[in-house]
Amino acid sequence: MTIIGRYLAYLWLTRFIFVLAGITAIALLMDFFSNVDEILESENDMRSAFRYALLRLPIIVDKMIPFSVLLGTLLTLSRLIRHNELTILSSVGVSRAQIAFKLVPVVLLVVTANFFIKNEFVPMTSQILHEWGVADYGDAGSQSKSAIWIRQANNVLRFNSMERNGRRLSKPTLFIRDQKGNLIRRIDADEATYKEKDIWIFRNAEVSSIANKGRTKTPVLSWKLPLTPEMVTKASRTEADLPLGQLWEQSKNEVSVNRPRYFYQAALNQRIAEPLISLLLLLLVVPLSYQISRSQGTAMMFVAGVSLGFLYYVFDALVLTMGQAGLLPPLFAVWLPKLLLAIIAIILYLQHELLKIRNSVVIKKVRT
Repeated sequence: MTIIGRYLAYLWLTRFIFVLAGITAIALLMDFFSNVDEILESENDMRSAFRYALLRLPIIVDKMIPFSVLLGTLLTLSRLIRHNELTILSSVGVSRAQIAFKLVPVVLLVVTANFFIKNEFVPMTSQILHEWGVADYGDAGSQSKSAIWIRQANNVLRFNSMERNGRRLSKPTLFIRDQKGNLIRRIDADEATYKEKDIWIFRNAEVSSIANKGRTKTPVLSWKLPLTPEMVTKASRTEADLPLGQLWEQSKNEVSVNRPRYFYQAALNQRIAEPLISLLLLLLVVPLSYQISRSQGTAMMFVAGVSLGFLYYVFDALVLTMGQAGLLPPLFAVWLPKLLLAIIAIILYLQHELLKIRNSVVIKKVRT
């Protein structure tokens, strides 16, 4: 790395760390004070507050990294504009593309760290918080806000909550279908417990036969269901709390929870593509700095950069929602916003290069 590259990387990295630490601390404090009563009620110990903050830290950092990259880049460019360093760099032949590419290695380190945090630390801490059952994280043994649905082969299972790591289900209802998908039997029970070798014990069960419209009540019913407690626990977690490998399994529709296969396919592609947003925002913001003269100040650059970032996130969330709802193909819904962002950045770079060529031609004509 050249001296200019090290200098630019130092400027960007210091400002990125400063912004990330600042907005993470603010978000963590806001999150803590909004849930402080529940945190202290759970264990009535200040150590629980520290534990909650420590567990929430990777989740908040993961969400704040793209914003920190955007703001850190804007602050770096603002510093270069105020000290006329962008003009000096241009005079020695350093183009906009070269400035952006000199920052790419350090941003790639941040992107790699973000990917690791998202797929390792976030699922791990989310699982601990769910087991703790504090604040917005429901305890596995508590009442769920809505029923959980699991489809396995031709069977569909619905239950309100689970305990003992998925070995006990509250208020389960098992829908049994034939090969054509027609409902042939329904089992309602107060609870279901896992015994062994895919055997589930339904207590106070009522079996309804659709063919003869008959109902049979039994205090204990043993039923073979190819569903393990581990699968129940994994399937009951949201897509944001799943590691990349488990999200891949969900996208293959081995176990479907509440949502169809294309929902998890969109979530999987978004998990892979999301860290790249930081890199794309960098490549977009750098050419913007050259569109704003020093006389305009840096305020306009900040407004333009933050506005473009905000519009991108709104558009990305809208298209992703359409993909998760099945209105668009998952691959198209996830990668279209990233592709458009890259195209806009390329157009800005090309526009500047064409303008520079035109200016050089005009200068040659004037001299001749």
